[in-house]
Amino acid sequence: MEKVFLDLQTEKKFGKGRLKRGERVKGLGGSITTVIVDGANVIRATAEPSLENLKRVLDFLEGKNLGYEVILDASVRYDFGCIASLPACFKEDFRKGRTERLEEEFEERGIDSGKLQIRKRDYPFKVIGDDTHLVSIGGGRVTVFDPDDEERRELETMLEREGFELVLPKTDADLQIIERMRMYPHSKILSNDKFDRFKHDFPLLKDESRFIRFRIEAGAIKIGEKSKDEESKPSFPSGLEEKMRKAGL
Repeated sequence: MEKVFLDLQTEKKFGKGRLKRGERVKGLGGSITTVIVDGANVIRATAEPSLENLKRVLDFLEGKNLGYEVILDASVRYDFGCIASLPACFKEDFRKGRTERLEEEFEERGIDSGKLQIRKRDYPFKVIGDDTHLVSIGGGRVTVFDPDDEERRELETMLEREGFELVLPKTDADLQIIERMRMYPHSKILSNDKFDRFKHDFPLLKDESRFIRFRIEAGAIKIGEKSKDEESKPSFPSGLEEKMRKAGL
């Protein structure tokens, strides 16, 4: 791969990597100040959310000496440690602090609980018993989590590091990612999200060179590389491929 000059716009340190003015690395197809990582997109790239996906991506970027910032959707905390999904009818029980049906449900599901107490002032709700569980209420779901889940605890540790940002609940992480990219003119977004709903308001998203795509093959993450299928696919002038598809060719 070609060597890429890092055009440094700021002296700020991102993640573990530190960019140095004039440093040259084997790059990802352009001059880069930093990589904005769509953390939730990376974590959810496999059938089951995996923190290992994100760790491998960061290892790759650090190996290239590329600085990064990781932006994560608030909901990513609930990707790990789920032990039960309850019917929506339990919403009112949590809001009013009723525990009788919940204790019965926990017992039927084999969840150690004992006498429960619901702490309503916390979000997500805390259910205190023999063990402590977290409960998230969203849409038509009531989900119970184990706060001591290994991946969940590891994620919480990662969020304390410099260069990691968990957006506030009900905040669109995609907008945060876009704004961060606009802050750094030579940055790129690492994500497989097309950001289609924002392209009208942010035309720079139509420039595919502002993205770094990735894929997962046999448990390994390939970043900034075309698959064999893509490499063998014939290229056509702009718009011609779509016309051929509509014509059934």
